[in-house]
Amino acid sequence: STKNKLADHKMYKTNYQFGCITTNEDGNLAVGSQKGELRLYSDASKIAKVAFPGLGDLIKGVDTTADGKWVLGTCKNYLLLYNVLGRSGKT
Repeated sequence: STKNKLADHKMYKTNYQFGCITTNEDGNLAVGSQKGELRLYSDASKIAKVAFPGLGDLIKGVDTTADGKWVLGTCKNYLLLYNVLGRSGKT
């Protein structure tokens, strides 16, 4: 079944330079930044649950598997692949 999610927003004091975003089937967000950082959110109006440090290169695109286990970040010369659920099945 398809779930419709209502978007929410949050104003940040720090400019994270977000560049791309994707969601999984549960509505969790993965956001890539121009600094190469990848942040995971369970709710758009809250702070990031997980923040992976950047390697300095712009993340041009981000995608996730439907179940949210894997997040892929695309940079100019390489890919970043994260297993974000790990063994426990939780972020």
